[in-house]
This record gives sequence, C-alpha cells and structure tokens, in this order.
Amino acid sequence: MHLLSKLFFRLILPIVLALALSIWWILVSLGRRRGVFGSAGGRWPYWHVDPRIVWIAAAAIFLMVFVVNLTKALKWGKEADEYAELLKEEQADDMKRRFERDGE
Repeated sequence: MHLLSKLFFRLILPIVLALALSIWWILVSLGRRRGVFGSAGGRWPYWHVDPRIVWIAAAAIFLMVFVVNLTKALKWGKEADEYAELLKEEQADDMKRRFERDGE
C-alpha cells in the first residue's frame, strides 16, 4: 500500500497537476486574446496559414507548458517529501525530550 501511495504522489499526481495547470494556462491566455481580436469584427488571422501548422504549433506550445508545469509539480513533491522527513525528525526529537523530562 505504501508503494502505491508513493507512486501516486510522486508520478501520477504531478502529471495530472501539470496537465491541469497547462490547460488552465492556455485557457487563460486564450481568454485574454479573445477580447483583443474578437472585437475587431473582421477575420483573424488576416494572413493565410495552413491549419496543420497551427495545430503543430499549438501542440508544441502545450507540450512546453506541460513540461514546465510537470517540473514544478515534481519539485513540489520533492519539497513535500523533504518537509515530511524534517517533520518526522522534529517529532522524534520532541518525543525523546518528553520521555527524558517525564523520566526525571
């Protein structure tokens, strides 16, 4: 069970978090642009671009954003593990002090 929880928190959760953050970032950035280009009333873009190139560029941008968010999530997981270890050490020291104090 410990192995499954560690697998979830070190691998699955960071990937899901990075995916959610990537989707959120892209939706927010598209939302900002809609107000600028949507009110123009004309066709945008004004130049002709092959739709395949647009999809490839969008996929590349999404992949870059996903990788950045994945590294952030993995870093957060590592920091959480370090904090948990520090907390365990502090609790052990506190229990030792209480035991020594109660023993007197």
